[in-house]
Amino acid sequence: MTDREIRAYKRKLRRKKEIRRKLMMGLMTFCLIMVCAVSYHALHSNASTVDEELNFKYYTNITVEYGETLWDIADKYIDYQEYKDRAAYIAEVQSINHLNDDVIRAGQHLVVPYYSNEFVK
Repeated sequence: MTDREIRAYKRKLRRKKEIRRKLMMGLMTFCLIMVCAVSYHALHSNASTVDEELNFKYYTNITVEYGETLWDIADKYIDYQEYKDRAAYIAEVQSINHLNDDVIRAGQHLVVPYYSNEFVK
């Protein structure tokens, strides 16, 4: 092999090495961008989920007023994001208070659930 052929061969090897280095840098840049995009999406999704889930369930004790029904109480305390309808809410109130039917009386004390996005210690 002549001196000229050796220099040409070395140039060819350097070009291949440079092309391989550029390809690796491009691949690493692409991977870094993808990791950042996925991480951002995951963080953004978690933040949205946390914001939506910051609805705490509480219970309060109420005294039934004259003429008030379970339906009236449901209208005051129901959160439609948590219950599909008033009947579901009323069923929970009945279960909590061990009521066998819809009949309640004035002066009766009931425990009713409600939701709030404020955390109470």
